[in-house]
Amino acid sequence: MDAILTREILEDRWSRFLVCSEAAIRNHPELFRDIKRHLESVFSRSIDVSEYYPLARKLSEMLRELGRHHEESIFSYFGTHLDPQQSGDPRYFRAICLDLIQQIQQIERWRMQGRSLRRIK
Repeated sequence: MDAILTREILEDRWSRFLVCSEAAIRNHPELFRDIKRHLESVFSRSIDVSEYYPLARKLSEMLRELGRHHEESIFSYFGTHLDPQQSGDPRYFRAICLDLIQQIQQIERWRMQGRSLRRIK
């Protein structure tokens, strides 16, 4: 029988996802910046159907590489769901990319909350 998901369990999972995602970003900052650039290109212009497959394939490869050693990160999930050879679907490509952008923004907000920077004169 499946365990009942409580708020505490979900919050604990979310905390693990945040920690693992941050560790992946820390280990591969250049790759993370490339992913963000690719996501920006998805929304900065219209994408032709012929461009979808190579773009989705490249983005999913980068996400899987980022999440390779951190299976509980959001990058592993999105790497699979954007890949056209797995469960990726061109109809939902932009929607999934938008969700990924929102998740990345949430991770960045969480990272900033955990650090206290002081201005030194």
